[in-house]
Amino acid sequence: DFTSLDDGFEDFIIKFYYVSWGEPGDPLYAKAGSIDNFFLGHGFIVDNYSNMIYFPEEITVGMQLNIDAGRAGFETMIADFSRLQLFGARLFARPVGTDFPLAFGVTGFYDRPKPDVSSIPGTTDEKQLPHILIFGADADFPVLNLDMFSLKLYADAAKLAYIYQEVPSELVSAGVEPASLEFVKGFGTGIGLMGKIAKIFNYRFEYRYIFNYYEPGMINSLWENRRLAYQQELQDLIIAQNEPTYEDTTSSGFLLDGGVILFKKLELGLGYENYKRVVGATKVPVHKGNLYVNVYEGLIPKVYGTFTYDRTDNLDNVFKKPFDENTILEANVVYQLAPMIGLQANYNRTFQYDDETGVYEPIDSFGITTVFTFF
Repeated sequence: DFTSLDDGFEDFIIKFYYVSWGEPGDPLYAKAGSIDNFFLGHGFIVDNYSNMIYFPEEITVGMQLNIDAGRAGFETMIADFSRLQLFGARLFARPVGTDFPLAFGVTGFYDRPKPDVSSIPGTTDEKQLPHILIFGADADFPVLNLDMFSLKLYADAAKLAYIYQEVPSELVSAGVEPASLEFVKGFGTGIGLMGKIAKIFNYRFEYRYIFNYYEPGMINSLWENRRLAYQQELQDLIIAQNEPTYEDTTSSGFLLDGGVILFKKLELGLGYENYKRVVGATKVPVHKGNLYVNVYEGLIPKVYGTFTYDRTDNLDNVFKKPFDENTILEANVVYQLAPMIGLQANYNRTFQYDDETGVYEPIDSFGITTVFTFF
């Protein structure tokens, strides 16, 4: 409908699945549209966030812009231009340049969900919902970068904060002040190594140590499913941490991730994550995992595509119940109509939080997209 300029422009924009320039790691990388793989830094805060888990039922236009100028650069993400309520950035610097590529970075992330407040118990005003902020710092140092073997050491630290414009009655006794930046007790740290072997295998290992509360990679592929329910989780956490019986706790865990490229045309990858989340005075195990298969052009005539399965919790129950609110399944298959034109079929299976019933409802979506590739 182009009778209105504003509405017509929006209708025109959402016809584009995405438009991108370059690849991650290039001096300039830009991508706008529906994006299924937002990262900031090593993923300790934003880890594979997706703004398209409900695509094509919901079409979201986001943006990612990364610039690496050698001695300094930045990474940015905006989940949705129409609302500007979820975005973040990472700034980094290499003090002595690329000859000795020791890098330091700082990250900031902001989220302000806007659900139907009438469905959230004890909440009558949008101002009583928390603005969530996450702050982080990181460092990395490539040790080796050879054709047969590469190795990079890195470290991360991050902390969660919140702001209530108006404090809910349940949090008044916890000492929360209105319009004041408050920090959740605790922070997370991680140290790891990653690299490639013979340009065929890629690997990553990370050890995590958490003081009181932090969730590594909390802004992940299923954050859109969880963000409404997280309002109550955060409130319960604040109350628990202010109880006289609350005791400081620590927990640890690890992340393992690896993949292999076969015949330069087929990529297979697996990931596993294990750590503990502090809930009140108890530690709750968190088991995550992912699986992906990438079929590149040339393996099958005129056909290529991707398959991903992401599980953000409850992985130990994956064989009994492979699909629940912690999972997202995505398949994309492209058929080449011509050298630069393809027809893509995409299928998503996920769950969406219903803020009226308080339960997760399954969603299956299917779409057809035309892909133009320019070299």
